[in-house]
Amino acid sequence: CTLNFMTTIQPHSLEEGTFKSDHIVLGDGVTLGVRAFVHYGTVVGDEAVIEAGSFLMKGETPLAKSRWGGNPARPVGHARGSALAPERTQRQRKTIGLVA
Repeated sequence: CTLNFMTTIQPHSLEEGTFKSDHIVLGDGVTLGVRAFVHYGTVVGDEAVIEAGSFLMKGETPLAKSRWGGNPARPVGHARGSALAPERTQRQRKTIGLVA
């Protein structure tokens, strides 16, 4: 896994006066962006990306090769090279420089 600068992995919390905790599972090749925050009770699939400044709330389960971002973090597409990534049209590929 890649843990960037100021990444926080917090397996506990104090909620309404009650201490709560749970496991956090990071799959193989997971990337946590700069200042990403991962709360307890999460399971992050292999090669998933949690973008910079994102807050992954308790109970979330990003799938393998997915990309999540925001606060709270939500799916924003798929990580590079994912078999799950949607196919691009030839025009889209030209626009972003994938083909000449």
